[in-house]
This record gives sequence, structure tokens and C-alpha cells, in this order.
Amino acid sequence: MAHDCQPYWLRDQDTWTKIDYKAQAKTWMKPLKKGKETGMVEIPASWDVSTFEKYVLLMLERFIEWVNEHDGIEWVPMVEIEKNFRSRTAVPEGARMPKGV
Repeated sequence: MAHDCQPYWLRDQDTWTKIDYKAQAKTWMKPLKKGKETGMVEIPASWDVSTFEKYVLLMLERFIEWVNEHDGIEWVPMVEIEKNFRSRTAVPEGARMPKGV
């Protein structure tokens, strides 16, 4: 992952050292090796509504109402976020593109 609330180019082939809690940390605490960026746009989101309790949904409803009170707010489908990101962010050189894009 690159950012938790903004679109970004999805990477492929990241590698990391598996954590071995029985070994000393210095044997496995190594940085992530980033793979290649692809031409696919990642839009971070979590849609696991099944774990929400009723009070969380009510809080979310209140939050949405609060957001809607502000000027310049626009709710858009994810496809529009993706199109906007692509229009202002160059595809990484050599990126593997998804079919149909």
C-alpha cells in the first residue's frame, strides 16, 4: 500500500522478510522491497459492513450529514475518482497495464 486515503498506482511483486518471532528481530526486521508499479489504480476503501454495529452505522450517517453541510463537497463514484487520478497522474514508465485500459 502507498496511501490510506488517496488513489495510487498499485504495485506488483513486493517482497518482504517473513517475521520469525522465535528469532532475534535483526534477522527478520528488514525493509519492504517495493515491486514495480502497474497501470492499475488502487482506491483504498473498506466495505466490511457486516462487522459494523448499529451505533457505528448511525455515527457514519451523522458524519455524512456533517460533510454534506460544507461547500464544495461532491460525492462521486469510484470510477470518477479513478478517471480523475489518471488525468493528473502519469502512468509509471514500463507499467503493466490492465486489459481494456
